[in-house]
Amino acid sequence: MKEWLLVGGGGFLGAVLRSACTGFAVRLGCSAAAATLAVNAAGCLVAGGLWFAAEAGAVGPRARAFLAVGLLAAFTTFSTFGVDTLELARARGLGPALANVAGHLLLGLGGVALGYALARAWAA
Repeated sequence: MKEWLLVGGGGFLGAVLRSACTGFAVRLGCSAAAATLAVNAAGCLVAGGLWFAAEAGAVGPRARAFLAVGLLAAFTTFSTFGVDTLELARARGLGPALANVAGHLLLGLGGVALGYALARAWAA
């Protein structure tokens, strides 16, 4: 199958999943920024596991195209993070905007590291 079909199919599913997760979080009373943070943190966690799986040879190039380049790229929304952060700065000030940036960095990078470590431990 052509790689672009795998990427497109994964992207479609990732976008639909992101929309569903965000809608669910907002219905629970979370802000759009908190929903984006949760989606990005979850996506980074899965990305770490996929990173390890690809290194270990358990995920081939076709699966990586579907899962990492398609699904996760559409599921995580770093561009939305930028918009949300600027809207927080405008509406609530620099403090909440910087807290949003720090949360994304800490949970995102921590999620990748944790996902990698969990996948590595599971494979052992």
